[in-house]
Amino acid sequence: MLTIVQDVSEEEKYHIIITGNNYLELRVGALMNFITLKRFVDLAELKNYTKVAHQDYISQPALSKQIKEMEAEIGVQLFSRDHHHVELTRQGQQFLTTAKSLLSQYQKGLIKLHQSVGTKYHLKAILSLDRQFHGYMEQLMQFKSAFPDVDVQIEKQYAPQATKAVIEHNADIGFGVVQPIANLQWNAITTDSFMIVINHQQAMRFKQPVNLKQLNSMQYFYTDEPAGIFNKFPTQIIKESGVEFSTHKFADVATVLNNSKIANAFTIMPNSAITDDPELAVLTIQTKLNPTFKGGWCSQVNADNPAVNLFLNYLPYV
Repeated sequence: MLTIVQDVSEEEKYHIIITGNNYLELRVGALMNFITLKRFVDLAELKNYTKVAHQDYISQPALSKQIKEMEAEIGVQLFSRDHHHVELTRQGQQFLTTAKSLLSQYQKGLIKLHQSVGTKYHLKAILSLDRQFHGYMEQLMQFKSAFPDVDVQIEKQYAPQATKAVIEHNADIGFGVVQPIANLQWNAITTDSFMIVINHQQAMRFKQPVNLKQLNSMQYFYTDEPAGIFNKFPTQIIKESGVEFSTHKFADVATVLNNSKIANAFTIMPNSAITDDPELAVLTIQTKLNPTFKGGWCSQVNADNPAVNLFLNYLPYV
């Protein structure tokens, strides 16, 4: 059971009391806000300062400072740390349950507040409707269900067009490849990586990771749809290999994959775009380039549409 009672001391802080087999009293004051609380939960789950800092677009020292200030304020060490690992202490494990409960209650209160106001908002979202993006479409549908007074309009476009639409104020939010763009903010929610795809029989010849020079006797299959990062990274890595591959262009991703099953050929594409197929093998790439990238929702910094902030606040709890 969780009980929250206001402290009447001059400090005007709060007591959070956890009752159960163990008793723990925590003091939560001015430094304890929902952003810091969410970062505590993220760190508890990811167990890596670098990953959390990258995810939240803050520096690692700033994240470390926030967590230490949080521990100092409540007077309890939440994490045990060494050079390689971050682990919750026993008290940290107890507080994780409390933190998740507080964040959940905050989100439920936010939803009820906006539902009671009944204000009509409009939210135009652009994203690809391809298979690998169905989960993000579901986020929009859940948001629409939670906030029926928000008129959600969805338009199908590939990632570069979605980002461009937000930049040009033709959309409120768009799902694209995370990249530094002036006046845009990102809510990064997924990590993807480029992989080599070849037929299963051919794959038995190679050990991972595979250098493209090992594939010099094979054709390279590709598509221009979707444009942008789908062919930008493969072009860069092929240039890095120094091999002049024989190439064949297909209309779409599905056709590329189907033809890769039966030909002495390979393709390079994001892992999320690759369908599960016993006739295909997915191999990691040996390269000096970074094959990973993040996808997320982009919006204008300080967007004046309340529906944008409402959606972004709702997103972590979907």
